[in-house]
Amino acid sequence: MKRSKNAHSSSDIRSLLEGPDGWIKLTRADLEQITAAVAAHVQSCFDAEEAVEAQIAALSDADLAGFAVRAAFDAAMAGPAAES
Repeated sequence: MKRSKNAHSSSDIRSLLEGPDGWIKLTRADLEQITAAVAAHVQSCFDAEEAVEAQIAALSDADLAGFAVRAAFDAAMAGPAAES
């Protein structure tokens, strides 16, 4: 693993990641934004899963085989406009 000469030159740097073009220095604010974005994405996935589960539960046995789970999940991830 390569090490940047000035890897720790700023007291605001909280984390270093090695990218394809060298080191990426992340501040606490950067890490907080990344954490919030990841948490929001994970929550969106759970919300979509819950919506699809409700759709599946409402299906008759005859309709279950024709239900497109991936399409339903993608529509739920896209948001309320896609559900209409």
